[in-house]
Amino acid sequence: MAPCSRARCRHCGTNVGIFGLKGFGWSLRLHEARCAATSAATNNETATVETTTREPMLAAGLVEAAKTLALCVDVAVDVTDLDEDLVKFLHVPKDELKKLCEADIETANEVMLLGLFTWRPGSSDAGPLCLALGIGPGDPGEIVVKARPGSLELLSNELPPEEHMDTNSMVNFNEDFRDIAVRRCTKLQRLAQDLAANLMAGHGGG
Repeated sequence: MAPCSRARCRHCGTNVGIFGLKGFGWSLRLHEARCAATSAATNNETATVETTTREPMLAAGLVEAAKTLALCVDVAVDVTDLDEDLVKFLHVPKDELKKLCEADIETANEVMLLGLFTWRPGSSDAGPLCLALGIGPGDPGEIVVKARPGSLELLSNELPPEEHMDTNSMVNFNEDFRDIAVRRCTKLQRLAQDLAANLMAGHGGG
């Protein structure tokens, strides 16, 4: 007669059956079926927890981007009524742009395409502030404008005095700054509204 073998569960390693020996196999099969079901349920719970903890982390960047953009863009203003204030409305400070880059790079890239930015030529912080319309993102950590800046670090948080705001220098000879600015302001407002609406929809409307 062949020697008795241990009735060991292949899922948890527990010895099953009378005295832990393998008989007809009924106890072992029943135990393994229960053990497999318990293991599958545990794995599903773990996957669910990982998913629910990962999704809020992904959404946190969009929430921060929406808050930052709301501080820069007033969606309640009728931009067609603006004149000199168009420059102020379009201006995106360096610090706010950097926050957007850290929160959500896709939103930051769109803002780089629509906003107005200031920078000082040369290496002196005392140099005159220049205005530039954004054209879009460059390499990581860089912006493309119609003037010069590459790195975001070259940008400024400030605007020059109104008497030194040469808006004509930002557009081509046959272009009208006001028309371009109004279109950009409108798109910035729409971007801010869409971002807020998407977040509200993602939270079930509130």
